[in-house]
Formats: sequence, structure tokens, C-alpha cells
Amino acid sequence: MSASLPFSVSKRLADLLERDPPGAQTLTLPLETSGATVEPTSGTLTIRKGDGSDLITDQAVTVTDGIATYSISAGILPATLSYSRDWIAEWSLVVDSVTYRIEWPMALVRRIAVLSAGVSDLT
Repeated sequence: MSASLPFSVSKRLADLLERDPPGAQTLTLPLETSGATVEPTSGTLTIRKGDGSDLITDQAVTVTDGIATYSISAGILPATLSYSRDWIAEWSLVVDSVTYRIEWPMALVRRIAVLSAGVSDLT
């Protein structure tokens, strides 16, 4: 991620993709500045596997509720892919007529753990 971005990504952990999932998986990249949502007007997403090859290349993202979003169909992540924590999501997002490239870490995992605690349990 470039240090010269006029906004920040408002999530802290790498994205996890489940190998051979039962359904589609959705990736998001929420942006903010001073606590306010920064809404891209358009963008694309490239996902690079751990070996450096592209899983998807320059696919159009949608902007849903001000957040860049991409849905990966279940068949795109077959059981033949190798698990790896070295995947990268490269988002190219247009904000105020300027295109920004943001690389976000990803991992291909067996299963995504579901946390049983909610925010109300922690406060």
C-alpha cells in the first residue's frame, strides 16, 4: 500500500479465501479519512496467487454502500489450489478522478473460522 494515499483502508487483517467453498465469497476494501467513508467511483481487482500468477485480472468491482466490493464465484477456487498466505489483492480504485493502487494481503485457507463473540460481548 502506498504511503501517499490521502485516505486509509479501514480494516486491519488480511482477507481470507476459502478453497473449494460452498458458495461465492465477497471481498471488500473500505476506505476512510478522519472517520468518514471515502467512496470510490469505480475500480478493478486483480488477485495474485502465492506463486505470483493471477487468479483474476483487472475485473470490475462494484461500489456498494460506498465500499469497493467483488464477489468470487465458488468455481474460481477449486480444491486443486495450494494453500498459501502469500496471496495479494491489487485494488485499482478511482477516487476524485484519481486512480489509486492498493495491495492488500490475502491467504487461501481450508476453512474460515467464524467467531462466536460479538461486539456486545466485548463491551
